[in-house]
Amino acid sequence: MNTIEKHNVWELNVDGFKEPVLASFLIDYMSAETQDEYVSQSILKSHIAKQSVEGNAYVRCGSCDCPVNLIARNATTEAYFRHVSSKAPNLEIMQLCSFYTGSESFFGPGDIYKGEGQWHFKTKHFLAEKIKNTGDFKNIEIEKFIFSKDPEVDARRKPDIAFEDHNGNRFVIELTRWWMNPEVVYKRERFFREQAINLIWLFSPTCEESNSTTMNMILYGSASSRKDMCPDVLSNVECNVFILSDAALLDMQKHNRITFDVLYPIARFDEQSQEIVVEKHQELMNINSLNLEPENRLPFSIKTSNSFQEAIRIKKLNKRQLLAAKYRALRALAYNELTLCSEEDELKCLNIINSAATTSHLTMKNQARLTKYVERAKFKVTKAKSDRLTKIRRKEVAADIRNYRKVIRCLLSSIQSAKYLKDVLIFKGRITNIYHSSTDYHSDPFLAFFKRINSQVERKLAILQEEENNANLSNQKSMRNHDKEMNAFTAELELGFDDVVADLEMFNIKKNRIIRDAKKYGFTESAENLERVYNKAMANAQKAYWNNEYPNLSQGWSYNLRYKPELDKALELKSLKPERRNPKKKQIEAYQSNTHILLMGFLNQLHVYVDSIYTAMLNADQPTLSSLVLHEHKHLIRAKNCLEYLKANQFTVSCLALSQLEVMESCVFDVNNGVPLYSVIVKLHESQIN
Repeated sequence: MNTIEKHNVWELNVDGFKEPVLASFLIDYMSAETQDEYVSQSILKSHIAKQSVEGNAYVRCGSCDCPVNLIARNATTEAYFRHVSSKAPNLEIMQLCSFYTGSESFFGPGDIYKGEGQWHFKTKHFLAEKIKNTGDFKNIEIEKFIFSKDPEVDARRKPDIAFEDHNGNRFVIELTRWWMNPEVVYKRERFFREQAINLIWLFSPTCEESNSTTMNMILYGSASSRKDMCPDVLSNVECNVFILSDAALLDMQKHNRITFDVLYPIARFDEQSQEIVVEKHQELMNINSLNLEPENRLPFSIKTSNSFQEAIRIKKLNKRQLLAAKYRALRALAYNELTLCSEEDELKCLNIINSAATTSHLTMKNQARLTKYVERAKFKVTKAKSDRLTKIRRKEVAADIRNYRKVIRCLLSSIQSAKYLKDVLIFKGRITNIYHSSTDYHSDPFLAFFKRINSQVERKLAILQEEENNANLSNQKSMRNHDKEMNAFTAELELGFDDVVADLEMFNIKKNRIIRDAKKYGFTESAENLERVYNKAMANAQKAYWNNEYPNLSQGWSYNLRYKPELDKALELKSLKPERRNPKKKQIEAYQSNTHILLMGFLNQLHVYVDSIYTAMLNADQPTLSSLVLHEHKHLIRAKNCLEYLKANQFTVSCLALSQLEVMESCVFDVNNGVPLYSVIVKLHESQIN
């Protein structure tokens, strides 16, 4: 489970709490009414460190009783609790704990970051020199041991800088740049507090980026850990930390005094989030303006408790006002007339009830009154919901009935405009289906509506039935006439024609009309048979014409046949332009049309022949090429002559065929003049036509 889920189920035993608490509650409790995670983490870590130094455990796991530490949030993880296995009462029980992570406590063996560093070294000597030059202080020492006043206690500390003012106030400065163990922080603060020495934790200018964890712990935790823990602890203590900023250094140089940048929190109540927001501010201060009370606390310059007191006061006042508003809203809901227009209205009312019902810290009298209002409001909401649903259902029923009526009227309109009996019967069936599907809405007015509709439908049926009977009589006569005409036309087509049909358009119109009527009367097979007989008769007439007038051309391309006389005859026919009043005009045009079809077929056969010989030469070896040249030479000349003759008479001859003929003529010429066959083949491929 993730950290949030874990904290919502992990029970902890906390010093000062009578009952176990959830980890999530403890973190929230330590936020000092601010809901600020840095505040809560800092305060909690300081309290854990304080009890650890005193030999106690502030927080223990509720499952295995092992002390736990809080690990602060970083860039990749939320803040979380971790077992301190080195202090576990029973190691085996701790290892079986569901919340044990398998790692040691957060605090490492070192007290502070190892290695003094350039900033630390230069700053302490620079600052000691500045303190000395002001003339306001004496006994200025760098890293001098300070021993405990109690001879029974063998304790000593070596601060970075120690000095006194002329009023006898003693100071030590600890320069801080790196992370520090919370226990080390508390030990040092306790030691100097016992010696009545004012401890100043002085942070580097980059503390916000590099050491925010330790800085926040001292800012919030060091102050709060010397008080009994309470939700509003920051309203009882002053929270300051000191930074040796660039502005402070500039002020020291300008005024010859010891100046630090004091970082302090200011609290305010945010009405939008309904929480106390903590904002950090900075201000330059002179060391002589510090408020000193070394036996009890760290020195401070800016009083911060007032802003927390005011923010907490406003929050409590706002909470009371919100509670009063909830109470008024609930009472209005319980006694005023209530009408719900939507589910959203219902949810708003339920939210008012639930929000008021969860109110805590009420007297018995107020709680009883609140319970009464809640029960009455719930009853009102339930009744209003029932009324709303009933109203909705009525509207739905009315809408359904209107829809049924609308559909039926549309069907009746279609029936009134229908021309065929079968369509009316279909629409009537749909009306009947609607009648049966709407039984839940069969009121007297609705049934009367159906009755009126049915009477109009029956009248329409009677009219169409009569019309259909009359039409059937007429259709029977028409069918007999059609059958007679079809048989006569089919017999005429089967007999055939001696010549091409002159007025083909008239024959085609007649054929299409007879076929259309046949399909109308349901004689599909007769229509298909007529189509076949017609096409066969026209094809036979055309073939007979070709065989009689152009016996050679009708056989297609062949090198054994002569075509010039027939081509002359065909082209002469095509050139005729009969006058409009010529009685043989249609017959001549029929001859011209069929002759043109014959010539186009002959031209296509020539194209195919030329392409086939060209392809054969292109793929031939030397012996095969020699044979092709010998056999096809004269035939190619005849084919070329035919193509050129047709082209000269306005026929579209393929440019590809003419190009192929030109290439083949060149190859034939080379072969006949003794050019080696392999050279001819190479030439043929080089001049290949795509």
